[in-house]
Amino acid sequence: MEMMEEETRWREETELRLKELSESAKVKCQEAETLKLQLNNTSQALEEARKVEGDLREELAAQQRRQRAEATGLEGRIELERRSHMDELAEFKEQIRQHSRTIVALEERLLNIAKQHQAAEEERGVLSSRLREAKKKLEEWERNSTVRQPVQASPPPVVGQSQPRHMSRNRPAPCSRRN
Repeated sequence: MEMMEEETRWREETELRLKELSESAKVKCQEAETLKLQLNNTSQALEEARKVEGDLREELAAQQRRQRAEATGLEGRIELERRSHMDELAEFKEQIRQHSRTIVALEERLLNIAKQHQAAEEERGVLSSRLREAKKKLEEWERNSTVRQPVQASPPPVVGQSQPRHMSRNRPAPCSRRN
């Protein structure tokens, strides 16, 4: 009997262990299912994160390409504007050179004209003094010649006839100066 009891005890203990193991296995299976679910969820989250990362990388790459294209375009426009400004500056410098030459030429011309004007003024002064001297000599000669020549009375003017030139009102006759 004892054997039977031992066998029963052993069986009961074995069944109890089996039951505990079975429950433990169930718990472990449930834990495994939970872990499997967590693994699936984590895998999905990882996949989504990788997809988002890929999308973000593509977006970043596209944005970088756009920025490089914009930068290249801006550099091109800046270069064009720089060349345009350099060309414009060269044109302005050339205009300044031409205006400087024109100013120098006009200053030289003005100087020459001023010299010519001064020379003409000096010549006019010389000629004016010669003319005064010549007038004085003429007046003196006229005085001397009218004194030497007898005075002839001019015939009275006839009404309706014009007077000869030397008798005109604007210019007195040489003999009238004697009085």
